[in-house]
Amino acid sequence: MNKFSSKEPIQFPLQFCFSSDTSFDNFIVSNKPNSASAEAVEALKNNEYKLVFIWGNSTVGKTHLLQAIFNHYIEKQLPSYFLPFQHIDSFEIDMLENLEYQSLLCIDDIHLIAGHENWEHALFHLFNRFTESGNRLVFSANANAENIPFVLPDLKSRLQWGLTYQLQSLDDDEKILALIKRAEEKQLALSKELASYLLRRVSRDMGELIELLEKLDYASLAEQRKLTIPFVKHFLKL
Repeated sequence: MNKFSSKEPIQFPLQFCFSSDTSFDNFIVSNKPNSASAEAVEALKNNEYKLVFIWGNSTVGKTHLLQAIFNHYIEKQLPSYFLPFQHIDSFEIDMLENLEYQSLLCIDDIHLIAGHENWEHALFHLFNRFTESGNRLVFSANANAENIPFVLPDLKSRLQWGLTYQLQSLDDDEKILALIKRAEEKQLALSKELASYLLRRVSRDMGELIELLEKLDYASLAEQRKLTIPFVKHFLKL
């Protein structure tokens, strides 16, 4: 059994931050006009949709949603598999064999295999096997499948068979709300002032901010200190 399957303890490369408490409930949907984020969440929750492709820039929460549906399937004790292609250099192509028997396969950052013909062909054949199995495929990318420079036209075509959603970035107020909500779930007191400080001085990338919040939670427990701007400055050596 491969290390990315939900049938055994989940392990990922050290640089990959996988959060077991990531869920649909703690995904903050953008209130921007014409945002498809809410529709994407509903589509992922609905098992009738066998292929869902979500795309957008690095700050929109694509990985969050893939981890959320993966965790949702784990809670139901359904066999699932998560492949973060940002670490494809450490993967073997034979890991795609027999994955069609998983109830769910999530592939994060699929655009990163564009131009790698061996991976494109292997994924194309896996896609066909999934179609026959009736199980679910969820992909994320930094662009619409039509605009990703795949070498294999048939793969590009297959990726457009299902539902496609472009996620919208959160504005700063929405990011602050998301950070505070995530902290509350950890029973961690994060003030609006401190959340705003993190956005201004550290990063506006939600993935990086959530990862930082995990580290601050651990550090505050270890040092028995509350989260304050001076503590964060000390932790980050600012």
